[in-house]
Amino acid sequence: MDPWVLVLPPLAIALLLGHVLGHGASRLGVPQVTVYLLMGILIGPHGIAALEGMPAWSQTFTLGHEDGTSLKILEHIAIGFILYRVGTEFRFADLRRIGPRIIALSLGEVLLTGTLVFFGVWSVTGNLLVASVAPVLAISSAPSATLLTLREVEAEGRTSRAILLLVGLNNLITLLIFPIPLALSFGEGDLKSATLVAVAALGIGGVVGLLVSIVLESAGRVRYRTLLGVLGVIACIGLVGVLPGDPVGLAMLASFAAGVAVV
Repeated sequence: MDPWVLVLPPLAIALLLGHVLGHGASRLGVPQVTVYLLMGILIGPHGIAALEGMPAWSQTFTLGHEDGTSLKILEHIAIGFILYRVGTEFRFADLRRIGPRIIALSLGEVLLTGTLVFFGVWSVTGNLLVASVAPVLAISSAPSATLLTLREVEAEGRTSRAILLLVGLNNLITLLIFPIPLALSFGEGDLKSATLVAVAALGIGGVVGLLVSIVLESAGRVRYRTLLGVLGVIACIGLVGVLPGDPVGLAMLASFAAGVAVV
């Protein structure tokens, strides 16, 4: 059976339960994104499907019980939308006003977090190689949770925009730096080629964003903005698919660059 057919019923159930329970949780002051994450864990492949003694029919309502191809595609698209949205927060007006402070704050956060995690992991595991990779993972922020929470509480203003800028910078630094400790510590991949691929993904995203902005200026209608944004993200994901490397990371870089180019 087509994997898309298998993934639709559990996906619909997850979305429905997440919406209903999330709406109830918001009245209790709990962010809806928390309910979404818990629902994903429960219906995900490592939730109820991993329990012993569960009947075979229960897999019909479990995400990821098929080969996982459909979910991987959805993951690429979802993370592309999120990074595209974060990229659109990099307005020149905001960067001129608070850009230097955000860069300083981001570098301070990266250095402090990286240092603490490095020595913490090293002291516990005694493995220098693992300790060199863990800091890069630790500085990566959660763009989806941050964006959803800010939108849910309708947070607007300089602080909210600064948080999104900080999240964007943290993830950009993580995606660009991560190949370095992998190549140096574990010999995974080539450092030069990984850097070139990352730059290529940013370039592809920038070109796609430029084309989207040209069409937006020509159309002159705000209602096309969402549609063209969706097309831009899908185009970025498809184009970076030909590049060697992690498809999710490249999709994040390209979508982020497209959002920056559009705004």
